[in-house]
Amino acid sequence: MNFIDIMVFLLSFLSIFICLFVIWLAIIFYRLYTQFSLTVTEMSKGLDVTTTRLERLPKILFNEELVIPEKSLSYEQVSKNQGKEKNNPESDQGYKIKKEENEKNNQKGQEKKLLRQIVLEGEEI
Repeated sequence: MNFIDIMVFLLSFLSIFICLFVIWLAIIFYRLYTQFSLTVTEMSKGLDVTTTRLERLPKILFNEELVIPEKSLSYEQVSKNQGKEKNNPESDQGYKIKKEENEKNNQKGQEKKLLRQIVLEGEEI
């Protein structure tokens, strides 16, 4: 046997060793992946429970349902609305005054309702 035959023999064993190492790594990563996916599934269940609790919170505190808009405003719609508001400042001021008055009245009523509801229901949030 000459030097080239010995090198081919050693490199073939090295390639077999590397192949076995890669297969072992594949098995280890598969096990870690399955454990990780189970952990993520459990975390998503916990997140779902937390989300339902948060959705109930406005109903408990303010007797109102949480409304999430399905479509958000695009940039063009926002810029058009801002242009309209700049052109008509009188309607904007009247709206702000009415809004502040309504907020003050609603705040007093909500505080009373909240205290009654917390005392009567005794529900944990």
